[in-house]
Amino acid sequence: MHTFFLYLLAIRTLIGEACMKTIRIRNYSSHWPMLIAMAQVLKLQNVIETGSGVYSTKLFLDRLWFKDLVCLCSVENNSEWYWRIRGEIADQRHHYILSEGSVAETVAKIDLMDYDLIFIDDSKTGKERIDTIEAIISRKPRRPLVIHDFQYKGYQRAVQNHFENQVVYDKVPAAHCGLLWDGDVISQEDALRITTIMNSMDVEMS
Repeated sequence: MHTFFLYLLAIRTLIGEACMKTIRIRNYSSHWPMLIAMAQVLKLQNVIETGSGVYSTKLFLDRLWFKDLVCLCSVENNSEWYWRIRGEIADQRHHYILSEGSVAETVAKIDLMDYDLIFIDDSKTGKERIDTIEAIISRKPRRPLVIHDFQYKGYQRAVQNHFENQVVYDKVPAAHCGLLWDGDVISQEDALRITTIMNSMDVEMS
């Protein structure tokens, strides 16, 4: 297990799913509870993330939590960050794309229906991430969408009136996480299970 996952403590069982009693996180990793809960409920085999890093890419590739993962596609437009993360990860399931332009431009060329989950956490500015969100929404993928730093009003406005269902994880005030989907992409039963597992985690800031 990766060193930073030593922060995940006291694993127990809740309603048949692996769940954490205590999780010690930072603002950068505030998406862990939501993503880990989703991985316990949904069969997430193919995931695409916009933006990459030690707090998301390594989580998706950790077999303890994402045991069903077959392929992770990471889209990154920061070349320095791309080469750093690439040097830390050697996993055949990881498909890494270095975008020469904006992440939004690259995502527009990808068939998002090939993936079971879309995770958005890219770019240096809020405007660039809004561009990514809007580019993905314009494709109308019937897939769960998770947006990190969802406390920002610009991200909320970008998805307004585009999704029928929304769950927000806000136990970390400085960095919320939003899950959005349409129709039965996630069943009501599975949404309840995800929310139950996520909210059962005892979060400590480190």
